[in-house]
Amino acid sequence: MLVSIELWARPGIVSLPGGFPAVIWGLAASPTAAPQVPGPVIEATVGDMVEITLHNMLNEPVSLTFPGQEIAPEPVLDAGGRLVSLTRFAAPGRSVVYSFPAYRPGTFRYESGTSPERQVQMGLYGALIVRPAGWDDPASSNYYTAYGADTGSGYDVEAVILLSEFDRAAHEVIATGAVYNPLNYAPQYWLVNGRPFPDCVAPPDRSAQPLTSRVPVLAGQRVLLRLINAGFLAHTLAFQEGPARVVAEDGRPRRSPLLDATYDKNAITLGAGQSADLVFTPPEGEHYLYDRDLLHLVNTDDYPGGMMALVDVRPVFPVTPPQAPSNLTATAALPGQVELTWINNAADEDGFVLERRTGAGPFLRVTTLMVGATAYTDTHVEANTTYTYRVLAFNLAGTSAYSNEAVVTTLP
Repeated sequence: MLVSIELWARPGIVSLPGGFPAVIWGLAASPTAAPQVPGPVIEATVGDMVEITLHNMLNEPVSLTFPGQEIAPEPVLDAGGRLVSLTRFAAPGRSVVYSFPAYRPGTFRYESGTSPERQVQMGLYGALIVRPAGWDDPASSNYYTAYGADTGSGYDVEAVILLSEFDRAAHEVIATGAVYNPLNYAPQYWLVNGRPFPDCVAPPDRSAQPLTSRVPVLAGQRVLLRLINAGFLAHTLAFQEGPARVVAEDGRPRRSPLLDATYDKNAITLGAGQSADLVFTPPEGEHYLYDRDLLHLVNTDDYPGGMMALVDVRPVFPVTPPQAPSNLTATAALPGQVELTWINNAADEDGFVLERRTGAGPFLRVTTLMVGATAYTDTHVEANTTYTYRVLAFNLAGTSAYSNEAVVTTLP
């Protein structure tokens, strides 16, 4: 079967904690869709032929590489014999096509092969999942397995957990076309599926950061976590209540008919570019997966934040979204801050998403708040600036409508 995918590389805007906009170079699944970070998850089944067309809407050459796949590299050199790109690229305004067979199941990544020290940091990366033949056939022994029968990789619920870092200063330099020195790499944000905590546990949306890292699970279900480190640094992920069974590493199962080399871990370290597949059956409750480096659990200097995911195990799921908040008010009582309050009309919310826009600009996420929140102090504001706020509630069934909008002008 031919799996044909088109991706558009172009600039976009993401929201960092506090409602700060930042330029990214993302990948979109259609000409009109927002470019996103990470890129769309590419899925195939063993036996498929994968064909990916990359359309370059950026101002510099762009390519994609697919580590672990049977696709021959075609490095590009300049006239002086220096490496320009790890593989064929699309010049600005042009397209390039990559084809490869999906020959073995596994958890992989794809990423830019042209100036990757710039373009991967800017957001040109994503997950590639190859499933075994028969994975969706109840009559097959490969049904709902990550690597096939007798690999210990059976599951009921799966989730991709894609790790990365975000250096805001690097993005500002690269977006202007200035020379970027990767030796100055100093990330301030630590992302899971393109968002830092607590925003990463908010529901999926249509922004440039559409993916959540909240994994809904019914009690008794087996969970498969597909961990991928797309960042430049190593990360050690710990389980709040471990252990989990490591069934594969770097797209290679650790169990075969001759040897079972799977093992239990309470924490697992992924080097840059590595992946691992973990299976476990968590008890009812909220189970956090988090980076053990405390410096990776902040957003700049705000704690808690950073690299966290949530496995949310319940006996039942809600069937309707929560009611919308109301009576949102915004008051500039002191310089450098806005006091926000609202009425919580829901009894079954999992949290709230607070958004803000500056002047007539787009709404951007300021923060994600937990159950029962009815107030927030926004300290990430400029003097003498008009802001508009809105808030919504969410649970596992979806999101509410937005509250009323509240407009405020900050003090000098």
